[in-house]
Amino acid sequence: MPVRKRKPDLIYYSEIFAPFQRNPIQDVKLGYNGKCVADSIYYILNTRKGERVMLPEFGSDLRHILFQPIDMQTALDIEMEIRDALERWEPRAAIDDVNVIPDYDNNSYRCSIKFHIRGLEPELQEIQIDFYKTYY
Repeated sequence: MPVRKRKPDLIYYSEIFAPFQRNPIQDVKLGYNGKCVADSIYYILNTRKGERVMLPEFGSDLRHILFQPIDMQTALDIEMEIRDALERWEPRAAIDDVNVIPDYDNNSYRCSIKFHIRGLEPELQEIQIDFYKTYY
């Protein structure tokens, strides 16, 4: 595979937005590069293992960990599960930092994931997800 230098505004990854949206010319709206990878990270972390019939190992076990007591040890377990799931299922993202903070008042965890897209200039992207201890 030939190696190409990155050109500004070059599209490396694209996906159809979920839920479907329309662009101004009434076509299906697409997401590109960082948005595409950030959406994929969100879907991986919010999919339970066993939820996808033809790919039962896809996703993460975060929902099981969320029912542990809210403390720093559980926050570390969540961080490790995030890193493991993304390392396995999202090869486009190089994870730079995962920060999980327990929110005792709201019975939840705030997760901040910093990453860059492999093969592109190291422009740091960030996604924040709140995980609540409720039944899904």
